[in-house]
Amino acid sequence: MCGAAFDEDFRCRYEIARDEASLAKLRGSKYVKAALRRGFLDEMRTALESGVPVLFTGTPCHVAAVRRMFAKFADTLFTVDLICAGCPDQSIFDRYLENNWGLSNVAKYEFRSKARGWRHRHYLLHVVLKDGREIWRERGEDEYMTAMSSGLGRSGGCQNCPYCTMDRPGDLTIGDFWLVPEEMDDGKGTSAILVNNEKGRRLFESVRGDFVKTAEYPPFYLQERQWRLRTPPPLAPGRAAFMECIASGMSVKEAVEKAQEAD
Repeated sequence: MCGAAFDEDFRCRYEIARDEASLAKLRGSKYVKAALRRGFLDEMRTALESGVPVLFTGTPCHVAAVRRMFAKFADTLFTVDLICAGCPDQSIFDRYLENNWGLSNVAKYEFRSKARGWRHRHYLLHVVLKDGREIWRERGEDEYMTAMSSGLGRSGGCQNCPYCTMDRPGDLTIGDFWLVPEEMDDGKGTSAILVNNEKGRRLFESVRGDFVKTAEYPPFYLQERQWRLRTPPPLAPGRAAFMECIASGMSVKEAVEKAQEAD
């Protein structure tokens, strides 16, 4: 099982989990551009060459890249792409952590805690420091989440993303099912799953019975609720100012404030 994880220094990178216990590090949203490292790809290749089935979950651009790199292992490589709106580079996240708490003082970071439920546009940030202190912030109270969700900090390559469409690179596509019908909303979060091909169908059907509840909807129903499946993200007003401020050495908080003033 391959997916994005934080290392001990909160660098976001793809890693492999070989047992159920190590899956925890792959769970949870990570709004940081993940590194697709040579060492990780070599591990994937070794597993595939040994006949071990591999499931790779990641952003659609990385899924497309992995499928091209390992095309000859199509029978044992399974892919799941995320409904993605782009995200900031690692350097911006590093600066944000250092500005706020000091990188070496952070023990745990959750972008979207479910402690207060899971409703439309609800993002609850949870940080645990090594001295035991906990920080809770709503999206609007946190400068990094503001930069991410508004597009100010979005990586440049994401501006013309070719994967903001229903034509997906993965066998399955997963994401939030925002504005889900009431009968499927228990306040704990509802996932959208697009089955993109026959291999994806077999994969989904093999675990369908493990879900609390499933229901089928026509694809356009999800597309109407997820602009990321319709068009690339628009250029955020103030993004150029934000990036200039970051390049000058400003804190993420100051850069967001300056960008909002420019807007």
